[in-house]
Amino acid sequence: MAIWVDLQLYHIARAECTSQLMGVLTNFNFFDILKGNDRYVFSLWSIPDYLTWLIENRSSGALSAEAFNLQFQHFDQYIHHELAALPPLYQKCIPAAVSLTTFYGWSDNSARIIVIIGSFFDISQLFYSHPETRKLDERFQNVLPCLADVFRDPSRSGPFCVTGLAYKNLAFRISRRPADQDGRSEAVVNEYKKTAIECLMLALPKASKSFEMAKFLREHALQVCFTDHLYKERHELAALCLRYIMYCGVLPWNPKHHDNHSCIVCEESTHYLLLEGVQMWVRSLLGFRSTHKFWTE
Repeated sequence: MAIWVDLQLYHIARAECTSQLMGVLTNFNFFDILKGNDRYVFSLWSIPDYLTWLIENRSSGALSAEAFNLQFQHFDQYIHHELAALPPLYQKCIPAAVSLTTFYGWSDNSARIIVIIGSFFDISQLFYSHPETRKLDERFQNVLPCLADVFRDPSRSGPFCVTGLAYKNLAFRISRRPADQDGRSEAVVNEYKKTAIECLMLALPKASKSFEMAKFLREHALQVCFTDHLYKERHELAALCLRYIMYCGVLPWNPKHHDNHSCIVCEESTHYLLLEGVQMWVRSLLGFRSTHKFWTE
């Protein structure tokens, strides 16, 4: 049956929007048949073109609002079905990752983030672009904005709506995920680390307050080894982590320094000395007080 749906969606995406076809779209749920067949990757490949066809024909006026809304309601239900079948960890993290659309859709970032969160084997390829299949089909870029639209709209996403809590869950998972080699080369591991750092730098400013995460970052993210291959990126992340820690009202303290490491707390403390005597509101404006509203909840 999944093969049949694949062919139907393929042909609709290349067809003229006739009254007969509109009648089919007003009454038939293609996505319901895909439930349970999410491993059939060719059916998933047909979805982006189909959604693009719906959007283009609705914009031109060829497709009725009734048919358009109904098909996207079915799409939303399918997304809910697929996420509900996943472990809670994915349910918490994937909507937030997808909502970082430009970052998530770039190159192999979506696949790397899925691996960092957990594993390829637990999730439908609807939610990421696999490095191997991406060489054959790059239409994931077309479906990604549609996925993001679902997660950003509370009326469509329901319990999977992206909030500050969702970004916090994503950031905390990525920050705590160990960088295991798993037989991968150092170059590949560094690519995963760089992707994780980029994701953290985008998610942290959107994350809600978490004292647990703030304390974790205080312990692990404020000192950076000078010889680290990603020193520049880690140093920028350390500054961002310090601001998040202060935003959460957690006191940044200076633990024992590791040899050959820079310490963002020491570096930022020079700013405090230079600002001695400056009016309080100026300090707050520059982000040197935990009461500064730097983050977006």
